[in-house]
Amino acid sequence: MPIVLFPKKDKPQLVRGFSPKVVRLNVRIDEDVEEASLANISRSGLLALSNDVSTNNHVTKLDFRHVCFGPEEAVILAKGLSTNRVILDLNLQHNNLSDAGVGAVADALTQQGVLEVLTLDANGIGDTGAAAIAEFVSSSRTLKELRLFDNHILKDGGAAIGSAVEKCPTLRHLDLGLNEIGDPGAVALAKALCNHSRVSKLSVRANGITSIGGKAIAKALRKNCRLRSLDIRVNRMRDDAVKHLFEALLTNTHLQELDCSGNNIRDDAMEFVAEVILQNKFITKLSFEDNYFTDEAAEVFLKLLQKAEHLSMTEFGIHNNYISEIKLQQIDLFMRTHARELQKKKRENKRQRSQSIQQGEATREESKMSAGRQSSGSLSRSTSRLSARGSREVFAAMHLTPQPKAWHARLHGSLREGVYFAEVLLGSPRPQRASLIVDTASWVTELTCTGCSACGKHLHPHFNLSGSATGDWIRCGPNCPGKCQKDQCSFQEKYLEGSSLQGRWFRDSLRFVSANGSTEPLTASVGCALKESGLFHAQQQNGILGLAPGSATKPTMIWQAFKKAPGSKRRKRVFSLSLGGEGGELVIGADTAHVGHWVPLQISGSSGKYGVKVEALMFNGRSIPCRGRAQLDSASTFTYLPKEAETQLRSALADFCKGQQCVPADPPAATGDEARRHCWHVQGGADISTKRFPVLSWRLQGVEVPWPPSRYLVRYSGKRARLCYTFRATNALPDGSQVVLGASWMVGQELLFDIDRSRLGLTKANARANGSEPSELHRDSPHRRRVVPRDAPSSRSVEQPVPITTIRTDLTTALPDSPAETSSSGGLPLPDPVLGFELETQIVEGAAGLLLLGAFVLRARRKLWRLLFNCLQGERG
Repeated sequence: MPIVLFPKKDKPQLVRGFSPKVVRLNVRIDEDVEEASLANISRSGLLALSNDVSTNNHVTKLDFRHVCFGPEEAVILAKGLSTNRVILDLNLQHNNLSDAGVGAVADALTQQGVLEVLTLDANGIGDTGAAAIAEFVSSSRTLKELRLFDNHILKDGGAAIGSAVEKCPTLRHLDLGLNEIGDPGAVALAKALCNHSRVSKLSVRANGITSIGGKAIAKALRKNCRLRSLDIRVNRMRDDAVKHLFEALLTNTHLQELDCSGNNIRDDAMEFVAEVILQNKFITKLSFEDNYFTDEAAEVFLKLLQKAEHLSMTEFGIHNNYISEIKLQQIDLFMRTHARELQKKKRENKRQRSQSIQQGEATREESKMSAGRQSSGSLSRSTSRLSARGSREVFAAMHLTPQPKAWHARLHGSLREGVYFAEVLLGSPRPQRASLIVDTASWVTELTCTGCSACGKHLHPHFNLSGSATGDWIRCGPNCPGKCQKDQCSFQEKYLEGSSLQGRWFRDSLRFVSANGSTEPLTASVGCALKESGLFHAQQQNGILGLAPGSATKPTMIWQAFKKAPGSKRRKRVFSLSLGGEGGELVIGADTAHVGHWVPLQISGSSGKYGVKVEALMFNGRSIPCRGRAQLDSASTFTYLPKEAETQLRSALADFCKGQQCVPADPPAATGDEARRHCWHVQGGADISTKRFPVLSWRLQGVEVPWPPSRYLVRYSGKRARLCYTFRATNALPDGSQVVLGASWMVGQELLFDIDRSRLGLTKANARANGSEPSELHRDSPHRRRVVPRDAPSSRSVEQPVPITTIRTDLTTALPDSPAETSSSGGLPLPDPVLGFELETQIVEGAAGLLLLGAFVLRARRKLWRLLFNCLQGERG
């Protein structure tokens, strides 16, 4: 049958008939019909039907799927729709309405004014038709569902619909899948979601959305919009977009279904997904199908699912990845078992609620009749109030519980960014993320908080203490690590270069973000910055992580991690710092067994600086006059030398390169801007490799630490390629230090700070610290074999200058003539983002290396055959 009519009293499942016949004119929609599904309708039949639609007051649903309607048929149908006042559901999918037909239908529906569901899938709709639909959506006060799947809507049409969604208060379901709205459309939709839109189900699958659009959607989720289901399948989102999405889910309490299938998501995203699995109890469906996860990620997924205490997830899709069948079966088995347990728990909860309702009246009546029970009830209520406060009191006593052996923190940043920082999670039950610069020369750990009157824009939102059930302000008294001002435990820090911090102290749960998720919680006293100036205002990171030794009055993170619990023995204060060319690792409570060499570690006070004694700086067998105490400052990008040593080192390098022709370049000039005074300007398009420069060597009380040219020189590609020094000149510091060993010196090796034994361990960089291969360390010996370290691998950054606002190098000596207000280190931005590399140079070097390797192999094979031939003839090779 070409037409199927459903009477009001009998409403079976909607079906369609496909017949070569056309609808006859005498087939009418009478008063007993509520839904109509039609196919293969002729032009004359459509005219009759349009007249019926215009006057019919009973049909609420029309289904015109696969009817081969074009723009002309759409205009005929629109005439009947414009005067209809009862149709609620109109399905026109898989036709060929195009922009003209959709425009006519949209105008008619605007006049109709009561439609609730509109389906226009696969109709060849472009931006013009999308604009017409957007006008209808903007004016509608009844539309609940809009489906525009598989059309030709581009970014302008997507932006128009996104703006219209913001104006429609009733829209709940929007499907824009298989279009090409791109990032502009995604940004417009995200804006609508942020501005009090009531959309609960959104699909933007297969729309060419990149990380830009993903971050915009994450921003909407962070504001806790009303979305219940989000489909972002088959887009071009990478791990950075996944990071923002899942960070938003740590605070979002509405989203229940998320489909991230068919994107470019890899194992690195586990760091962000892990926190959501462990903490979010609202997600019920999560899919990562058709991505790039491996067995390693699958094993972590399984452990996380088993460990999550409040897991509400019933579906977890991870098929079509690089995961073995055994791992997939294990995850599927767990999810099926867990789903059954959740269903059983729901039934038990429902039964218990019904029983409690039935017993409620009897319990209240019984409590009124017994005075003893009244007093008992009073005691019960006070106990209940105690329980309400219990989270804070139990949290305050967390120091009684055994502490973990070590806290592993994954470090972000790189030498080209000029800063290394760790990410931490603060508070509960919804932890808030913050980024803290690791600073061995500072004692205070602080971050920006809500209510800050003069704080800059940072990587993460300001911390909100009121959003944490376990956090509380530290009151004035013996536990206050700062000064009491206006009945508040406050702090104020000033730095030599002019930056400053002001705020209050609070105490809350803190966890470090590691490569495998997050660490065990640590009870921490943290500074809540309510005012920041100078470089703190400009930097991207939220605050600093002070790693000085600390004391009860100066509670650094190191001191708090190893604080002695009552009745227990205090653990040894040891932490390691590994900085790589990209990223690194901080381990608080590190093992000392693997350390190769130790040197004495000088500590100037509980909240002071770490230092070592420098005996010499060697250059090509020549000693540079650089002796005395050297301060270890991980937040300083540059390494600082005495003025005389810096001048002689620059002169020696220039003389060496004149004879050796390190690079065809102009050496640094005596005057001019920063780039001219500290950089070699390469001539033309010449090779800018650092391999021809000499290896320097630091002698630290019997231990020789090589300093390869890839560390004291960095490459910058701009209009003219440059090689720039990572060392500068300075005066003596307030603590007597003559040298500052910054990040450019630390990269490529693992430093282990054994505070209680006052020694510094030097060894190869941990394999977990990405980047360059570490240098060998050698104990002075007449029979030692000198090993020259290889250069660090080239960075992949190509002509991408780093904004100065992303850099805060803690250099107390930036203004050597300024008076010292505190012993804490301040910060200066790099004068030039001098750490870019030219990709073309890397390709040329790589190709040349392969050619040389091939020639070497051919020569070795020739010698081997010659030797074999001589042996066969009885001759001695």
